[in-house]
Amino acid sequence: FQYWPDVTEVHRFHTEVFARDASVPVISSAALAVNSPVNAGWTSRVIIEGGPQTVEEGVEEERMRPVSHGYFKTIGTPVLQGREFTEFDRGDTPAVVVVNEALARKYFPNEPALGKRLQFWGVMREIVGVVGDVRFMGLNAPPRPAVYSPMSQVPMSQFDIIVRSSEAPDQIVSRMRSEILQIDRQLAVYNTGSFGTFLAGSLAPQRFNLIMLALFASLALVLAAVGIFGVISYGVSQRVHEFGVRLSLGADQGQLRRLVLGQALRMTAIGIVIGLAGSLAGGRFISGLLFDVAALDPATLAGVAVFLSGVALIASVAPAIRAGRVDPMVALRQE
Repeated sequence: FQYWPDVTEVHRFHTEVFARDASVPVISSAALAVNSPVNAGWTSRVIIEGGPQTVEEGVEEERMRPVSHGYFKTIGTPVLQGREFTEFDRGDTPAVVVVNEALARKYFPNEPALGKRLQFWGVMREIVGVVGDVRFMGLNAPPRPAVYSPMSQVPMSQFDIIVRSSEAPDQIVSRMRSEILQIDRQLAVYNTGSFGTFLAGSLAPQRFNLIMLALFASLALVLAAVGIFGVISYGVSQRVHEFGVRLSLGADQGQLRRLVLGQALRMTAIGIVIGLAGSLAGGRFISGLLFDVAALDPATLAGVAVFLSGVALIASVAPAIRAGRVDPMVALRQE
C-alpha cells in the first residue's frame, strides 16, 4: 500500500460524483459501489474479535464490497437489523461495516451480530447493520458471506455508479455522462447499461446451455414422433392378414383402430416410464442451470408425460385409420 490514494481527495471526488448524479431530476436514488450487485467482487481475510487470529487458526477470506450511503436503498436490499451507511460515516469517524445474513449466520449463529467487531486491512470495525443476502456469485450459487464497508473509509479510485430511475437507460447514461465530464473531461465512463442488461450478461452461459438443451430436446421429440409413426405403420403393414381374419370373424373397423391405438399407447407408456426413471436419475446434472426451479418438479414431469402421450397418439392416428380400412377379401389372400 505504498501508493495508497489520498483519502481526503478521494472522498471529495466520491462526494462530488454522488452529488451530481443525485441531482439529476429523473433519478430517485443513487449510490456508488466498487462492485455492482452482479459482480462477484474480491475477498479479504476477516478476523472476528475474540475468534481465530491467524490463517492457521482458521481465519478465512470473505467477500468485500465497499459502497456509499444509499446503496442498499438503490438496489433494493432490505436492512434487517441496525442501520445502513450515512453521509456521516467518513474517514475521520469510527470504522463501521454492514454484513449480510450469510456472514451473520456463519460467525454469530446464536447471538446478534450488531455491535460485534471484525477486522480487515489492520483496522477493527464495528458491525452496525445486517442486510439481506444478494446472489452476486450467480443466481445458481448460494449467497456468500459478505462485508460491506463505507467507501469513505475504504477509498477506491475505480467504482460503479448505480442509480434508480423510471427513465430509459440510454437517456439516463447520457445525462450522467454529461454531469461526470463536468468534473473532469478526461474521466473514463464505460461499461454502462441497465441492471437487466448486466444480469442478462451474467446469465449468458446458462441461457446458451438451456437453449442448446431445448434444441436437442425438440429434435429428440421430432425423431420420437417419426419413429412411433414408422413403427406403428410397419406393424400395421405386417398384420394386414390378421386384420382381415378379425374382420371376417365379426370385428368392425372401430375395433381395429382401437387395437392399433391401444398397442401404440402401451409402448408409449413403457417409454415414458423408462424416461421418467432416467429423469429422476439424471435431474441433478441440470440443477446447476436452474434458479428457483426444482430439477425434479412433479408438475413438470406430469406435463411432459401427457405431452409425449399426445404426440404418440397423433403419430398413431394415420396407421390406425389405415388398419380400419383393410379390405377383408384382399387381406385374406395375403400370406
